[in-house]
Amino acid sequence: MGDKSRNLPRGRGLTGRAGIAIWSLVVALGACGPAGVGGTATQAGVSLSPGPMTGIALYAVATRDGVDIVGVGAAPHSRDTRLAVVRTTDGGSTWSSSTAEIPALQTLTWAGDRLIGATSCVPEHDYNDTLEVHVHGRLPTTCMYVSDDHGAQWSGLVSGRMVDPTFIDDRHGWARSPDQLAEPALYSTDDGGLSWRAFRSPCPPDRPAITSISLVAPGTGYALCKTAKYRMSSDGTWLAVPSPQEDWAIVEVLVDGTAELRANGHVDEADTSGTFVRDIAMREDGSGLVTGTGTWSTDDHAMTLVRQDVRGAGVTGVSARGSLLPGNTAVFVGFASDGAVTGIATTTDGVTWRLLAEWPWSPL
Repeated sequence: MGDKSRNLPRGRGLTGRAGIAIWSLVVALGACGPAGVGGTATQAGVSLSPGPMTGIALYAVATRDGVDIVGVGAAPHSRDTRLAVVRTTDGGSTWSSSTAEIPALQTLTWAGDRLIGATSCVPEHDYNDTLEVHVHGRLPTTCMYVSDDHGAQWSGLVSGRMVDPTFIDDRHGWARSPDQLAEPALYSTDDGGLSWRAFRSPCPPDRPAITSISLVAPGTGYALCKTAKYRMSSDGTWLAVPSPQEDWAIVEVLVDGTAELRANGHVDEADTSGTFVRDIAMREDGSGLVTGTGTWSTDDHAMTLVRQDVRGAGVTGVSARGSLLPGNTAVFVGFASDGAVTGIATTTDGVTWRLLAEWPWSPL
């Protein structure tokens, strides 16, 4: 499936320093509380009623069966400080929506019958000519939230700066530290997220930043590792590492704790042939999808990635912040109109996608 002439090489170590431009992210904490919002969504040109809010920024989607689907992102005009939730219980024929007074969730997963999501977890920050990073506002103390009612009500799950939760059942999950501020760490839980333990980072030293994770079985999963945007100085301050280059690698973590380097690549702003990856979604059998500036599939535990030309009316790209289902079925965040529209996209073969619903991408 796909163009095998563009397979990526099998990785056994890359060298070089890199970094990418800083993204300033605003995080504001608040109390939970939903409130319905009107609006419409489109599906194959048909206006749905009741429809979700208009103008949201959709960041992640989660489903267990492709029928009951929940999406999260930023509510209109909230600058990521207010959560938006959209949901369908009939595979996309009708939708409901709500907001909550917590920060917008960037990632989402099912953990048994609960939804668990995380914010970006990083306050607005910049750096001066000395490259020392200056943080504006307080660091958040809670970044992971849980809902027991399919996204209507949310509460803080656990204290600590952990993001990107990925669960395989109601007990076993992984999370990582935010990659933006030089704190690379991977965490695991076996009690549904009530307690977490840090374990050795699986990333190689020259690509220490963990930017995406996918748990596939207890103790087994995958991590996307990249060159650091920041480093910690000897006095405990953060220093920026600006660079137009970026090295990345996908690492498979085995049940015994060992890590095996899989596909890898390099991006340089001066060389547009480079491959930029952002998110990974994997299955226990070693199949999965990788997304970034393109979409790639794998069936050999991420040792080889096969470029897929995304097909489908109006679908220009997808993000792997979603759910894989049996076979080649997936439900991801989808994009249309060159990024001006965000929505929820589904596929049964990993190549041909269709948007279940879409909204103008406009949180500000």
